[in-house]
Amino acid sequence: MKEDQHSDKSTEVVTEKTNWVIDHLNLIGPVIMIVSLFFGNFLKSSIVLSGNSGVYHGYQYVFDGEQKIALLLLICPIVALLASSIGKSSEKFIRLAMPILAIIAFFMLKHAQSTLGMGELGISAKIAIGGGIYLLGVVISLIGAGADYFGVDLHQKINQITKR
Repeated sequence: MKEDQHSDKSTEVVTEKTNWVIDHLNLIGPVIMIVSLFFGNFLKSSIVLSGNSGVYHGYQYVFDGEQKIALLLLICPIVALLASSIGKSSEKFIRLAMPILAIIAFFMLKHAQSTLGMGELGISAKIAIGGGIYLLGVVISLIGAGADYFGVDLHQKINQITKR
């Protein structure tokens, strides 16, 4: 019987430590997305025939102006952060839609970067560490927003998983 009490207590400790993080996934994800645009390499482009490569930061795509779709990489997390001030009726939908739109914009930008010199050289674009962190922020945002939108209690789900 003491073992049952001990295992319940350890589950409660895990829940107490993660409560704040779970409650704030809608804030953590967009902040990670914004920060990843300014720190670390976002995409790495390499020219297949010559072997030359170039590494670009996320802010270079956003503020350079060559790819207009890159603006969504910054706008989407900002709108997700400001969703509570937009309106209570659409807040959950906006928080869910923005990471989806951001991931679409991310892969459209990656594809556009890959096809820049397609006719002549063959450019390949790969996701660098900043881009990977951006995608992690998108996933965190989707988990938090999806749980809110569909009414899933993440605390309860985590407790179910940890009890197995």
